[in-house]
Amino acid sequence: MWKLTLSLALSLIPAVAFAHDPVRDPVCGMMIDPEHAPATADYLGKKYWFCQESEHAQFVADPAKYVSVVRIQRWSGAGAFVVTIDPGSPAVGTEVRLRALFAPRKGDGVDESSPVELKDAVVHFYDVDRDHAPREVAVRLQPVSGRIYGALHLAEREEETRFVVEATTAAGDPVRLIGSFKPVAAPPPAPEDRPFDMARQHEVMRRFGREWLALGVEIEKEKPDRAAIAASVGRIEDERKRLPQFMLHVNEEDKPEFVRYGEDLAAPLAALGALGAKGDYAGVRAQMRKLDEESCLKCHLKFRWDIVRDLSRFPRVEPAK
Repeated sequence: MWKLTLSLALSLIPAVAFAHDPVRDPVCGMMIDPEHAPATADYLGKKYWFCQESEHAQFVADPAKYVSVVRIQRWSGAGAFVVTIDPGSPAVGTEVRLRALFAPRKGDGVDESSPVELKDAVVHFYDVDRDHAPREVAVRLQPVSGRIYGALHLAEREEETRFVVEATTAAGDPVRLIGSFKPVAAPPPAPEDRPFDMARQHEVMRRFGREWLALGVEIEKEKPDRAAIAASVGRIEDERKRLPQFMLHVNEEDKPEFVRYGEDLAAPLAALGALGAKGDYAGVRAQMRKLDEESCLKCHLKFRWDIVRDLSRFPRVEPAK
């Protein structure tokens, strides 16, 4: 579990492939170059960028749906420890982003534009579930940017998760903050009678990602559930079959390659399911790592970050000679 959480935490660090610092589309979650975003919107004093006009329209219609966050602030010494949970009420099986900073005092408020360097920043996640034994996951916060620190936690069940964020300022002062979030039921699958537009494509990829992360969590358990593994693999396969219907954002000429990636995923995914059915969990873990390195990452780099064309910079995803 800690390997999965740490790898997710590292994904908070801005990608260097963009010409400008990337921003996240609040509707689909895609990281995009703000300089070339088709649409923008302002909400509660903050600017948001969108990769498609259709997603901008969804956001404007109900912005609170996409920027629901929980902010907790605690004064400590010469400033305030500020922690943000995004989203404040995540869906089960999705990522929960935590950002922490220590902001110096500015008059009667705090100056969040000039955060203080933190040391030994760590967050402890505690599952509060009457039906399961208490469990703690400790994750060291990773620098995100501008002395802001972040981590990710996977919302596994519809139970409250409490967190304790601890750090030490550059001056040696300890800071600590306690908060919680409660996941909600995952949204229902997209209706099959809707046109296969860009919004639906993002829904497919979100479901694909949720199932992949849930599968990773399951196989790291002390006693994995074969039925849960089979169910996740089956749902991933259902989403894989929808990939040929995708319309690509900007690199439409590469559609045949995208379709081939999806087709090439069928056999190794079936092999993963077969390993799970036999109870070979070490084999399932190895197969997941292989899929991550040889298929998922390569497809993500090529088609989700369009600007990454030269895959030779990522030798792990190059096809075998």
